[in-house]
Amino acid sequence: MMTNAGKSRSFGAELSLSARIRQFYTDIDYGYTNARFVVFNDGHRDYAGNRIPYAPEHTLSGRAGAEIPFASGPVRSLRLQVEGKAAGRIWWNEDNTLTQPFYAELGAYIGLVLDGYTLYVRGENLTITQYGLFYFKSMGNEFFQTSRPARIRLGITINL
Repeated sequence: MMTNAGKSRSFGAELSLSARIRQFYTDIDYGYTNARFVVFNDGHRDYAGNRIPYAPEHTLSGRAGAEIPFASGPVRSLRLQVEGKAAGRIWWNEDNTLTQPFYAELGAYIGLVLDGYTLYVRGENLTITQYGLFYFKSMGNEFFQTSRPARIRLGITINL
């Protein structure tokens, strides 16, 4: 069952910084959100002032890497990158009794750039961070989808 919250208000800010020096680059993004119910009474409880579910208070992502060119041979360049992302605190219910604390995870990428394609290996959630992705309650049962474990992908990107 879905209900209309009545009134809510949110405010926030985002900041992004990028830098590139020759073959090296870095990007960082930060966001802050304060989202609350102003008027929300479902007939049983008054949630006014509580945080709105699913809206993380802080988000953070960043990456740093380099593309190292080769002068000759079949490999044009080597791409290296490390990346991180974080979010939290997240409130999962209107009561604000179920929360996800701030969490962070790390990833990495290495790729060989050849004529027309790139061969790569990407690692995701290398820190094996466990966190909640989604929560809902249905017919008195609570369901929580959690993060995926660390994973490694091999791939090819074809440049047309």
